[in-house]
Amino acid sequence: SDQSYTVDNTGASVVSFATTHTTGDQIKAGETVAITATMSETVQAGGQITVNLSSGGSAVLTADAEGTTLSGTYTVLASENADTLAVDTIVLNGSAPVDLAGNVMTDNTVPSADLGSAGIEVDTTDPANLSGMDVVYDNGVNSGGKALCCP
Repeated sequence: SDQSYTVDNTGASVVSFATTHTTGDQIKAGETVAITATMSETVQAGGQITVNLSSGGSAVLTADAEGTTLSGTYTVLASENADTLAVDTIVLNGSAPVDLAGNVMTDNTVPSADLGSAGIEVDTTDPANLSGMDVVYDNGVNSGGKALCCP
């Protein structure tokens, strides 16, 4: 009876990040972005990672059930901005995901599918303060009998 066994001694890793937002979405302060991490293998419920984002914000992603996804919500704070929202780093803490063989996740490599392709912009900057400026209406007709714009 020839039997072979495979010993799993490697923890899970993140394969990709995704969101329900679409290209061109502009997220403002107070708004949220749902983020999902797809894992390389099934992990037990309860594991967590923290993702630091290109906007300066972060989100905690949790395995709500046994499976291959972790999910969480990023709430944009007033000072956070990014031309393209992406995951910069993965932080593992005492609650790191554990696979079904009991291996704790140790790989904090950010995959190339880091949300950047979603094309989401985080913009919390108000337009410049225009107080104190004169409002000028220029219909382009004339000024003191002289044309302003056109011969």
